[in-house]
Amino acid sequence: LGLGGWQVSRGVEKSRLEAAWQGRPQAGLPVAALPLADDLPYREVWLRGEWLSERDFYLDGRRFEGQLGVEVLSPFRPEIGPVLLVNRGWRARDEAAAPLPSGSRQIRGTLYRPRPGFTLGPAYTDLAAWPRPVLYFAAGQFAEALGEPVAERLLVLDEDAPEALARRWRPQAFPAVRHYGYAVQWFGLALALLVCGWFARRRAR
Repeated sequence: LGLGGWQVSRGVEKSRLEAAWQGRPQAGLPVAALPLADDLPYREVWLRGEWLSERDFYLDGRRFEGQLGVEVLSPFRPEIGPVLLVNRGWRARDEAAAPLPSGSRQIRGTLYRPRPGFTLGPAYTDLAAWPRPVLYFAAGQFAEALGEPVAERLLVLDEDAPEALARRWRPQAFPAVRHYGYAVQWFGLALALLVCGWFARRRAR
């Protein structure tokens, strides 16, 4: 029953996030006008700054059209605020990374707060490699690697940006309906155990 209740609560949470994604404002706001601690799950924003070259993080084990690869998280230093990690999209592991442009740039994308979920150990173990393979988004550990503060939010770059890579990003890979389906299974198991226990008790008497 406890596991079924937990699945229901997760389904409700995912439903809220899905509704927020569908109803997100399409008009981008300058990041200077939007605190990074804003409570809205998803925000279309634009900001100006510069890329930090040769300091990419590779989110490993990501699939795109049946092929295994990485999602490229590139640090971007805005004119206002801490460094922001930008999800530029997916690429194959053996594909060469295109160099990022230098100088002041304006970028646009969806700002959101990622959840690492259940994790074991640090986000990365190799302390010298660049680009650096990572297992999940961890702003604190990324800040240590870069030597400066990193925002708790992640920016998903617009698909039509010149720096963008191939991607089919959506906020939730595990939809709410599947949580509800698992909840039904757990509640059904609880009912089956209750019925079996009732028959066993009658036979014992």
